[in-house]
Amino acid sequence: MSDAVVIPLRPKPRPGQAEATDAELVGQARDGSRRAFERLYRRHSRMAFGMAHRLLAGRDVDDAVQDAFVTAWERLDRLDDPQAFARWLGTIVVNSARRRIRRRALRNRLLPGHQEPVDYERLIGRQASAEAAAELRNLYSVLDRLSTDARLAVVLRRVEGMTIPEVADAMGRSPATVKRRIREAEDAIAAHAAGRRR
Repeated sequence: MSDAVVIPLRPKPRPGQAEATDAELVGQARDGSRRAFERLYRRHSRMAFGMAHRLLAGRDVDDAVQDAFVTAWERLDRLDDPQAFARWLGTIVVNSARRRIRRRALRNRLLPGHQEPVDYERLIGRQASAEAAAELRNLYSVLDRLSTDARLAVVLRRVEGMTIPEVADAMGRSPATVKRRIREAEDAIAAHAAGRRR
């Protein structure tokens, strides 16, 4: 039998000891504890990677998430509500994705024909029903033709399942602007679907 010790990624609290809240970990990280920030990373990295993966259609995800956590570490003092770390981190991920989408759009205009293909199967996942997979494939096939904000808004609304106020908060836009961008995206998606049926 092996004598190897398995160390869990997320340490379990000792009996009778409650797990630290996000607010407590943010407070410790603000005081310079890298270990506390590593615990925040382990707690929220799955959410950050998932959101970046869906916003960026599976491209540049690692870089976007790394940038988001570096930004979060550097700006912890700006977080008004330490318990809202996850929501705040989501906003940073959205902004990181926005920069990458804009850079990609510029590169595609300057170097037409050099677009990376989207791996729809990996992006959508095996657990999606046939109907959901078809809807997501239609959505993602249109994304590169949308404005950056329309793309972000429709993915946050339709794929992430956020409410309009949540999308507005994540994007730093007004709810009215978010509704317009979602309508812009929905019109493009409907036109694409109608064209495929012809």
